[in-house]
Amino acid sequence: QDFLIAFVEELGPCIGRSDSKTQIGMISYDAKTYNNFYLNTYSSGAAISQAIQDMDWNHNNVGKNIKGSRCGTATFKALNEARLVALTEAHGIRDPLGIKSPPIKKVVIV
Repeated sequence: QDFLIAFVEELGPCIGRSDSKTQIGMISYDAKTYNNFYLNTYSSGAAISQAIQDMDWNHNNVGKNIKGSRCGTATFKALNEARLVALTEAHGIRDPLGIKSPPIKKVVIV
């Protein structure tokens, strides 16, 4: 959590919704994937840092009688979720066809 907040704070002035700014979305995962927030959810580093601080890092829902373990690392599911859901126009991706010159880069950090 501290690493993520430091990372976002370093990018802070660069974060925004215009083509010249950086967008950040976040998917966490174990045996399942969780879209914590999308590219178009927040428009400032401060808002993203606060969202990370407020995030439920224990997706096991203790006390809610969920059957089965939620441990594991479903990296493939998380990458697929990023490709099919998070990196879409509906969730804030810009230049989905890569036709701008230069094209806007799309980066996923695992």
